[in-house]
Amino acid sequence: MTSILKQIHEDTKDGFVIEIDAEPQLLFLRCISFLSDADGIRLCTGCKGASGMKCCFQCTNVLGGQRCHVAEHQHISSNQVHLFKRQTPQGLRDFLAHLSGLTVRSAKDKAETMLGWNTEALRESFLLNPTLNSLISLPDVLYDPMHCYVSNGIVNQELGLWWLAVVTKSTVQLGEFQRYVLNTWTWNSDRGGFSSSLNMLLSPKLWQKHNDFRGDASDTLNALPLAVAFSIEVLRPVCPYLEKEIASLCALHSVVLAWLHAKQNPQNACRATWLKKQTVHIEKFVSCYGAETARPKLHFSLHLSEQLGRKGSIVDAFATERKHKRFKSDVGVKLKRLHDFAKVALLKCVEFDIHSKATCHTLDTELGGTGRQMPALAAAMKAKTALVAQHLTSMAVKYGKGQFTILTPDVAVSIQAAALIDGQPFLLCHELKKTEQSHDGLSHWKQINNSVACVPLQQVVSSASALYIRTVEEPRNKTVSLLLG
Repeated sequence: MTSILKQIHEDTKDGFVIEIDAEPQLLFLRCISFLSDADGIRLCTGCKGASGMKCCFQCTNVLGGQRCHVAEHQHISSNQVHLFKRQTPQGLRDFLAHLSGLTVRSAKDKAETMLGWNTEALRESFLLNPTLNSLISLPDVLYDPMHCYVSNGIVNQELGLWWLAVVTKSTVQLGEFQRYVLNTWTWNSDRGGFSSSLNMLLSPKLWQKHNDFRGDASDTLNALPLAVAFSIEVLRPVCPYLEKEIASLCALHSVVLAWLHAKQNPQNACRATWLKKQTVHIEKFVSCYGAETARPKLHFSLHLSEQLGRKGSIVDAFATERKHKRFKSDVGVKLKRLHDFAKVALLKCVEFDIHSKATCHTLDTELGGTGRQMPALAAAMKAKTALVAQHLTSMAVKYGKGQFTILTPDVAVSIQAAALIDGQPFLLCHELKKTEQSHDGLSHWKQINNSVACVPLQQVVSSASALYIRTVEEPRNKTVSLLLG
């Protein structure tokens, strides 16, 4: 990685040109950010990660494993963020000098484990390379929230622990969970998510006793809200002895919602609120399952809100992992030329992209299907034209009839149609009024009337969209439950 970054620096030190709207623009690299899972960070920086006593490359006093009560140190289960001591480039140079001075192999191995850094890998790392100091430093190495939370992460672990408690402390089995979900919830239309079949999410292969939840990142994101709703509406009234597990799971759902909100709306995200939800969850998790159950990702995730503050946005590895998944399922299994495997594999992935049906125009805002002019709407909006259709797409996301979005804490909308009014995108919606809030991500609403409101598309884009919906038709009104994810 150091060699790659040095080459990038060499190739771009005098700037590089790209075309924007057919106009050449000269750009310069100001900073490089390195986003990776824990294994990638370990391989590219020299940090030993979970195999070291000090498992976090950002902290100097955080210990993993069973070391819960060491003086002047914090355990990975600690939520006392103000007590974490920051690692510095000078601290890394001091570590390297100390480790390099050890000549006995056993002593060096022990010191590396204690300090959490590998001598040779740290020496070759871009973190201490003088050529790259102006482009990338320790704060530019970022933990990936997807891997922290939903790719063999915190959510996978806790879903496994929750399910183990459910089947051992009660008589509830997977069949009851399946019937509740299939008879109660439906997907919130096709808003552009990665919607596995609900039956697939409830497969016994994913919910195995004494194991973490075994779904991929998208499955895990989709399963968490269902487990929370099942806990609140089915388990909590009849299984008071599961209250600690339910409280911890609900707190974790609130944390994940804060992450997703920060990802969607970084400008409006509140770092302090996200961190507060994390500390509440950790407190409930440790109270329920014990500090020894905590894994390093629980601590790593506490750095995510800080990353949002430093970088102004929160990015994750979903896009690259989809490429990786495509490579493993469609490319790697077909290649037999191992002498130039990497080159051929990359060319094959590029070939898939070239033949993709998606184009840059999928990012544009366009009405779906054949629109029709509606003079009455144009007159009501004091506009010249109003073209109406069942849905529209914008930034490759579809918005249309049957979808529900929460605009404010007390107002949600049911989308009925889409419109371009004097060329500006709007969604035609029925307003809903909140009647009850069961949990941060589970709320209940009633349709006020059949009048239609014109909501600007951007207001919907920046709002929380329900992942699952439940609709109950009553004689005089309609009750809707919205489950966020």
